[in-house]
Amino acid sequence: MEANCTHSAQHYFLYSCDLIKQGNLDEAIKYLDLAITISDDKMEYLVKKFQLLNDYHCVDTYITLFSTQLPFLYAQLPLNIFCELFKNYLDIFSVDEEYLGALLKEHNIPAVLAYAYNDILHSTEFTTPMYYYFYAKEYDTALDYSLLHLKSNPFTLEILLLQARCLKELNDIPNSIKKYNEIIKLYPTCKDAYLELGFLNYISKQFSLAASLLKQAVKHGHSEQVCVEVIADCYLNNKEYETAINYFIRALTMSSNLTITHKKLAECYSAINKPMLSKKHLKLSAKY
Repeated sequence: MEANCTHSAQHYFLYSCDLIKQGNLDEAIKYLDLAITISDDKMEYLVKKFQLLNDYHCVDTYITLFSTQLPFLYAQLPLNIFCELFKNYLDIFSVDEEYLGALLKEHNIPAVLAYAYNDILHSTEFTTPMYYYFYAKEYDTALDYSLLHLKSNPFTLEILLLQARCLKELNDIPNSIKKYNEIIKLYPTCKDAYLELGFLNYISKQFSLAASLLKQAVKHGHSEQVCVEVIADCYLNNKEYETAINYFIRALTMSSNLTITHKKLAECYSAINKPMLSKKHLKLSAKY
């Protein structure tokens, strides 16, 4: 059969079905690819190609094509259809689950699919397992379920915060910071994002930025008690002693550790050559 611009994608697909029934796999693939090329819905015919290969037990071809197109298929297909093709792949190609998880992760595909693909064929409700694994401190798995959820659902503030927290707990600090910045851009009054990003910058010794973020957290509704001593310590680390003193004094009425607060005040007063006040706060620190 010659390729003809008047023939439809369905026409070439049906012809490829006849060819594959006759055992002419190479020619069948040629016309399958032609159907994909001229179709307005290329993914529909790509899926048909995989289904046809599976139906006629073209094992090697299915394995090779699926393996090489794995990231493209995940990105382009609805999750349930991807999982159907993925299940067929695993039915004909035995792969160790640990190796499969690593392979998926290498292609930026949630590794949880290595064992959850079958469940997804029956349910695409991911928030329950996502929160379950988060509170079980299995942050990798919780993050994977959040990514699966976002593949077919709009993002929410709660999902983005969970992702940022998972990344932080996994010690992926650069990507956690990146995610918090994304949240603040989308939700500029989110007090939790300012607070948590402020603390991340504090432990990263980015004291000026940490102080600015924590002040934003208070501005947008977080308790000053949670932030004030850390803000003061940021100014102390930056050797802005007068400002640090102002914040430490504010902290005295709400401090959970007055010993440390008075010691920090003593340090500040010593740095600006006020020895009497420094001694005063050292004595006060010994009382608690």
